[in-house]
Amino acid sequence: MSAFYLNKVKDDNGFHIVHKDGCDLMPEPEELVYLYRTRAGPEAARRLFLEYVDRINQLKAQPEFYNTLTTNCTTDVWSLVRALSDQFPLDRRVLLSGYFPEYLYDLGSLDSRLPFPALKAQSLINDRAHAADQDPAFSRRIREALPRPPSRSASEALPGSQPDRARTGSGRSWNLPPPGGR
Repeated sequence: MSAFYLNKVKDDNGFHIVHKDGCDLMPEPEELVYLYRTRAGPEAARRLFLEYVDRINQLKAQPEFYNTLTTNCTTDVWSLVRALSDQFPLDRRVLLSGYFPEYLYDLGSLDSRLPFPALKAQSLINDRAHAADQDPAFSRRIREALPRPPSRSASEALPGSQPDRARTGSGRSWNLPPPGGR
């Protein structure tokens, strides 16, 4: 299935150019922004958020150099998710960050009701982000047309996850309740 992209900028005749994957006039990949909804439930999302907070505090206390291969936005996310579950093995797509969404798709962490190219096309948010610009509802507006995958059920808990363990980091400790518990 081919993916098509509509250029948000009109040409000299007032038309929006439609691009097909591989088009020579397609904007550079680093200019394309994708947003994917995951199948993580609220508790898993909360745990990942707390891992992010710990990581941010660690970087504040001890800054690290960015390393394209080993310490970048993708490997950091992978490390945070690995802290919650051993389901996410090291894969070349972790190191080649442009392939990370396909890696998550293959692991069942993204919506698999659509073929990956269709999901990727629907997850491109450049036009929505530009249209929402300074809108106070920016976050909601860029997510409006994103597919909503079903959350993982309790029977699909991540293998190797440890939902009730205590976590520590940056001098903080949380004893997190098991999913659904308080």
